[in-house]
Amino acid sequence: MGDIVRGGKRWTGQSLRTFRLNLEEFLQEETRELPAKAEAELLFRSIDGCRSDCDRLAARLDRLAAAANNLSESD
Repeated sequence: MGDIVRGGKRWTGQSLRTFRLNLEEFLQEETRELPAKAEAELLFRSIDGCRSDCDRLAARLDRLAAAANNLSESD
């Protein structure tokens, strides 16, 4: 009896994995609703780069504003 239950559990797990992979492939290749993993990773790296660039720009603008305030206070 235990072998039947374990076999059923194993079959269910394999079936769910196969279904997930088939669905993922269908959504990526046929409908183009989902990007491929490589495309998504490239996009996320680009977004991280933009975020980092924006943070550096904001810090530089803060330093320039502080320097401008110091110059105007010394006049």
